[in-house]
Amino acid sequence: MNTGALIINGFILGLCAIIFIVLGVIQYKSKKPSGFYTGEQFNPSEISDIGAWNHRHGIMWILYGSLFPILWGLSFFISSSPMYLLVFMGIILVPLPFMIVYHHYLEKRYRIKTGNTAD
Repeated sequence: MNTGALIINGFILGLCAIIFIVLGVIQYKSKKPSGFYTGEQFNPSEISDIGAWNHRHGIMWILYGSLFPILWGLSFFISSSPMYLLVFMGIILVPLPFMIVYHHYLEKRYRIKTGNTAD
């Protein structure tokens, strides 16, 4: 990968990292229960420990955002290799199913069970 491509790659990955890390910090500091999916909202009475809920979700997003600079660093060593595409897709896509599973684990752990079966 030439220097221009590395700079553009770094800018895009850096922007993505900033977005996810800022999202994580906002969730970590939030006083209201944060959601994982777009539009997902929780009533504060539905979560047993809002602080722990938000901290765990925030840390998850911060860690995910931290993968992007690591990927950019790896691009210096393997960017000319077809392996870069596999590494790129692996670092970006592989964590997502684990994040979804972790969110559902946190829901089971912190969401207060109600008598409403519509949930």
